[in-house]
Amino acid sequence: MKLEQILKVLDGDTLENLNKMSQEELNTSVITSEQSIREAKNELDENPNYVHLKEDLKALRGGFNDLKKRQTAIINYSLLRLEELGKV
Repeated sequence: MKLEQILKVLDGDTLENLNKMSQEELNTSVITSEQSIREAKNELDENPNYVHLKEDLKALRGGFNDLKKRQTAIINYSLLRLEELGKV
């Protein structure tokens, strides 16, 4: 993540606290944050509503992704053929 993006997410107090931390405290902060992300992900994965919505979204995206892949291949092949014919 770039510094610009980080600064958009973190408030001034958090940045101030992080800037005051020692190396050991920063290492602990990284570990704690990673654990927090894992726990939140596990909670989501255990939520039946989330799992159901995730499966529905996957099914919906599958059709779109297949269509997009095919149409992109048609576009790319058409452009290659036009290039071969000297039309591009």
